[in-house]
Amino acid sequence: MKVQVERENDKGETIKGADDKPVMEEQTVTEQNIVQGPMASQVAIKMLGTNGGGYANANAAQPFENPTPLSNFIQMLVDLLDRQRASLITLAAWSKTRSTAGRFGLRCSTLFIAGVLLCWWQSEAAGNPIHHSTRRGCG
Repeated sequence: MKVQVERENDKGETIKGADDKPVMEEQTVTEQNIVQGPMASQVAIKMLGTNGGGYANANAAQPFENPTPLSNFIQMLVDLLDRQRASLITLAAWSKTRSTAGRFGLRCSTLFIAGVLLCWWQSEAAGNPIHHSTRRGCG
């Protein structure tokens, strides 16, 4: 695969042209490095803390960490619900009433479901408007 990269001098500085834009050169990429390692052992740490983007530094977007869209969706849902549950437990402890936290959690869940349904209706169910065009052909 061929890619365009900025040309650099011996010191690693970008060479600029007469128009003060970087001079580009074409390079051929023949191999790709894929990060591998003990990813499964690091997922729990990533999910429970706020200390970075996982082993491959790509959160759950790395294919070895989440192999299917379904597993990615389940991981995101569990992540969201875990943080919501923690905030509701904290609210119940601060307000000294579990009913306040329960009502707040019900409202949060209702807004979340409404948002998901709205996004699904607008994006997924409607399809791409480019493909709904009545014009066919070129021009």
